[in-house]
Amino acid sequence: MSSATSNKFTILSIDGGGIRGVVPLYLLSKLEAELRTRLNKSDFFISSCFDTLSGTSTGAIITAGLSVPDKKSNQPQYDARFILHAYLNAGQKIFRASTWDSWKSLGGLASSKYSPVALEKYFEHFFKDHVMEDLLYNNMIVAYDLLDRKPFVFTGGDFGASPFRVREALRASTSAPVYFQPANIKDLDGKTYSLIDGGVVANSSTLVLLQYLLSRHFINKQTELTWISLGTGIGAPAFEIEDLNGALSWLYPLLDILNTGSAGNASLQTETIISNLFSNSSFIRINPHLSNASTGLDDISPNNLKELQGAAQAYIDTHGEIWEKVIALLLTSYHRKNA
Repeated sequence: MSSATSNKFTILSIDGGGIRGVVPLYLLSKLEAELRTRLNKSDFFISSCFDTLSGTSTGAIITAGLSVPDKKSNQPQYDARFILHAYLNAGQKIFRASTWDSWKSLGGLASSKYSPVALEKYFEHFFKDHVMEDLLYNNMIVAYDLLDRKPFVFTGGDFGASPFRVREALRASTSAPVYFQPANIKDLDGKTYSLIDGGVVANSSTLVLLQYLLSRHFINKQTELTWISLGTGIGAPAFEIEDLNGALSWLYPLLDILNTGSAGNASLQTETIISNLFSNSSFIRINPHLSNASTGLDDISPNNLKELQGAAQAYIDTHGEIWEKVIALLLTSYHRKNA
């Protein structure tokens, strides 16, 4: 995809949500398996259907993971199923604090709830020394700059490569307040940045990405957009309204409201703009209802991991028409890109 405006553009955006990233990963793994069958291609990767992938926090981990190249084949190194299983295993170490650490942090009130060491080790293992320039597709990772007070965007592909290692960009985008300490990362020239989770302003990266695409003329009114926006699930609030009385009682509920509220608002605005500005375009938002799963970012209990996957499967089972439309759109995009 060149920087010149294209007539067709297919996008995948994934929200933040911590361990709830299991939800979009389950959906992507099912789409990938179905498309492999329909295309009769055992080496098909879901990422090959997209021109651009963007994400915030856990969504950024997924989209970057889908874009990491295999050095031998220059195809994606990881498929959606692999990343899903990595999440199910890694979450047990990333979101785990010793009894002493839990007491010391007062559950995140006195200091960050979790050490970033395990998270950083996983990033180093899976992303090694890859820089943003290495990613196979146009990529956007959203963080927040504590000093400049605005979103900080890492880009790769035809967007122009930000001078950062992928693992550093992800460390910034996943530094959720209360859960992890802010990320002090360095670019390839040694300059230091103090960044936190982009979810504080853009838990869904859709609106940030749309502004970027329009302002840099990657798309215009004649562009046919296919945009798949995946949430990490929405459910009943994990708090009682009558208990919200004072700063401490608002801490975790406020984080939940910021994340779910900003993602829903950004998706709605993006959909409205696309439907009014672009003809022959599709914006599909998929955000399964979490009937029995926790909305917490760090509930790594085996039962909750099972319920998150169950919520994603329930969406597939009850939204057959939308599911088939997504499959048809992705098949069309794949054939366009691989003609």
